[in-house]
Amino acid sequence: MRMKHLALFAIAVWMAPGVAAADVLSLSNGGVLKGTAQEVTFSTEGKARRYGRDKLVKLSVLGSGRDVLELAGGVSLTGTFGSLQFRSVGGLLTFGRGQVAMLQVDGASAAQIRAKLKARRAKLKDGDAQGLLELALWCQANGLKAELAELARACLKARPKVECADRAHRLLGHVRYQGHWMTRAERMKLQQAQVPVPPDTPPPPDPVAPVKLTPGEQKQALAKNDELYRAYIGRAEARKKEQLDAIEEKYHEEWTAKSKEFKKAAFELKWAQKTWEDARARFRRDLENRAMSREAVQEQLDQRYNVDEHNRDIAARRDHALQKKGEVAQLAAQIKPLTNKAQRIESARKERLRQVQQKVRRIFTHGGSLSREKMLALYDEAFGED
Repeated sequence: MRMKHLALFAIAVWMAPGVAAADVLSLSNGGVLKGTAQEVTFSTEGKARRYGRDKLVKLSVLGSGRDVLELAGGVSLTGTFGSLQFRSVGGLLTFGRGQVAMLQVDGASAAQIRAKLKARRAKLKDGDAQGLLELALWCQANGLKAELAELARACLKARPKVECADRAHRLLGHVRYQGHWMTRAERMKLQQAQVPVPPDTPPPPDPVAPVKLTPGEQKQALAKNDELYRAYIGRAEARKKEQLDAIEEKYHEEWTAKSKEFKKAAFELKWAQKTWEDARARFRRDLENRAMSREAVQEQLDQRYNVDEHNRDIAARRDHALQKKGEVAQLAAQIKPLTNKAQRIESARKERLRQVQQKVRRIFTHGGSLSREKMLALYDEAFGED
């Protein structure tokens, strides 16, 4: 069965991004997700705190309202679970207390992951800004927030290229204001004071080179821009197909089983109704051919094919079929949010790529120039991450 057969309910199209850990999240509706826990918000004595993955071992959400959070080092907290950020099939997802039953963090925990980090960092050359950025992204996938921030700051100190620096700033949560990167607090302070950025701050490099293109070069540049646009749209469609395959793999077995159960229950209901009515009609005709009175025919008919017993049997079969139908609908309801999110992300990605295509086209049309590296950086940023 292909997921396109879910026409009555939902066709899920969401891809699982690569995750390095294999944490297991058990949901309250019986579902299970595998991926990487990012952060847990947990309250003790009325005070909420956030715990990164490197501190987590296990979370148990109990019906009594007294949840248990087990941390590294043998620490166990009792309190109230607030929320969980979890990177899995649906990308970076947020779950509330009513959605989570248990979280089990992968045994290949902080110590082993940090050992891998240490080994990878030792291989980097001094001043390798791109390598530091890639290692920061690796830390993000493994839930190492402190190390991520340290590596992103080290990347910025290594005098990175513009595209590399922009990604490092985003990893640190910085925002761009009046052409400069800064923290949100710094931006708010400037906005409240209505103070412009100091004029002695060096402006960001202009991505448009001062070289003017000849008509022939301009034509080639425009063709190259269109070629890149088509290539990135193709990547977006390939990503969508991977999303479909991931969802199909995740739900195929469960969907097939529940669909078969529903079809079987519906068929047995219809078959029981039809065979009883046909048998009762044949028995009536047989009795009437014996020249029996109408009262005698009805009496024997009721003894062998009792209407009340039949109605109870049909009612039980109908309830069973409705239950199975409800299970199918419930599973479809789990898939539908993934479908909707996938559609939104794909549409937004294609729109960003279209805007980059138009932006680059305007630069070339007005005689400007962009290097291939800067064009790729613009398209990479528009393509983004899931």
